[in-house]
Amino acid sequence: MELDEIIRKIVERTGLNEREVREKIAKKRRDLSNLISEEGAAYIVAKELGIDLIRRRIFRLKIKNVISGMRNVNLLARIVSEVERRKFTTRYGDTGEMASFWIGDETGVIRVVLWNEEVRFATNLRRGDVVSIENAYTRDNLGSPEVRIGKRGKLVLWEGEANLPTASEIEEKFKPGKALREYERKPIAKLRVGDSAELKATVVQLFRIPPLFYSCPICGAKLKAGRDCEEHGTREAHAVVAGILDDGTANLRFVAFREQAEAILNASVEEIEEKLKSKENTSALEDIIANSMLGRDFIFRGFVKYNKLFERLEFVVNEVREVDVRGEMERLLGEIEKLSAKLKE
Repeated sequence: MELDEIIRKIVERTGLNEREVREKIAKKRRDLSNLISEEGAAYIVAKELGIDLIRRRIFRLKIKNVISGMRNVNLLARIVSEVERRKFTTRYGDTGEMASFWIGDETGVIRVVLWNEEVRFATNLRRGDVVSIENAYTRDNLGSPEVRIGKRGKLVLWEGEANLPTASEIEEKFKPGKALREYERKPIAKLRVGDSAELKATVVQLFRIPPLFYSCPICGAKLKAGRDCEEHGTREAHAVVAGILDDGTANLRFVAFREQAEAILNASVEEIEEKLKSKENTSALEDIIANSMLGRDFIFRGFVKYNKLFERLEFVVNEVREVDVRGEMERLLGEIEKLSAKLKE
């Protein structure tokens, strides 16, 4: 920025006249033994007068590029849902508040979750507003990222230009809060990282891992068995299961949580907890596996990720359902008809 422009901005924002500003700049140079340029001295004078002339460049992401585990996330997006707020009370009587809403741009949608003091950011926000999010982070929620503001983050109503679709256009295209993944039936042998797939496969092995994990129902923090969340004073048990699927083309490691894990283990969380209390962990685990769906065919829907620990692909199960024999026959006949039509062309 040229010296004259810096002086003009200082004059506009302070009410000083040009002569007074130039005198301050000259004095600042003398104080620093004339070791800096007039422009450098002008920047310092502006800073001392509360004027920040150096604009920090913010690199904003498109929502389609946001993944779980990111830090310093900057977004410019439109609110596409109502802002939901609720209060809660921990088992120790402490109270708190949370708010959540969906934001979107032309590439996708993502959920924003605010806790306690962060809820102030949502004051007066409405569907259709454009918001700027800076220095946020993301966490995984059943295979989908969520935006968290945290202590370093900031969320403000955007008042500048924003070349974004309307809330209705974004909602119609991406349907926030509903099934955001489209699943394609694939054989295990053709799966790749990032695929959202439907598998017809057999549970051929279940690993001997603890069948329960614990988290805070308020903030989602993972907890050790028997420990409450330090912030919210509560905990909740969830089922988890991991093993191997096979569909005849290949096999694949899988992991399932909560209701999906309960379906595969053929037991509710309460039943699992009861068995763990009544028996030693080893014998209880063997009993749970013996009564599971091991050896049975299911339709699995989920997504493929790379497990760094085991250095292989892993299928994260989002949905489990029984095989519909009639539906499978109709699907197979449909594929045969498509193949026949192609051969005739």
